[in-house]
Amino acid sequence: CFPKDTKAFAALSKAQGVRMRTIEAAIETNSIQKNIMVDKMKNLMGGNFHGKEIAILGLAFKPNTDDVRDSASITIIDSIIKEGGQIRAYDPVANQSMKNIFPDLNYFRSWEEAIRGADGVAIMTEWNEFRGISLSLLKPLLKSPVILDTRNIFSIENLEKNNFKYDNVGRSTIK
Repeated sequence: CFPKDTKAFAALSKAQGVRMRTIEAAIETNSIQKNIMVDKMKNLMGGNFHGKEIAILGLAFKPNTDDVRDSASITIIDSIIKEGGQIRAYDPVANQSMKNIFPDLNYFRSWEEAIRGADGVAIMTEWNEFRGISLSLLKPLLKSPVILDTRNIFSIENLEKNNFKYDNVGRSTIK
């Protein structure tokens, strides 16, 4: 619960008249990272989201919860919608929770349904279900083999072997 805990610490320290600069910096850095993921996805999609359908796999802020508060998925979904894209969303347990924030999204009951015909996919939560996805099964379901792996669950070797255009966090640049 790192994002919620850091915000609570920052609020408590502010109420006591003390600045906790390290915690404030962590909050700011976390926010910046979410926007970096948006930029990575936009780059993978050719520079814009207009008219694109993006599958978002993982809506919860972490696996094994339906809690979407402070989820990075909120930031990327909001940006895609604002820039004229459409979302195909799936989470094993958090679809209903995200409906409270984005009631008009297209929610699906499986990752396969969510990615079928999408222009690209972003893995936003490291659910075990997603760790078991075979890239050779995923690829033909997508309109084009584009993936943003924000949780580094796929090996770069397998992404390259399956000819994906990809990006991730801290491991390499776009292929």
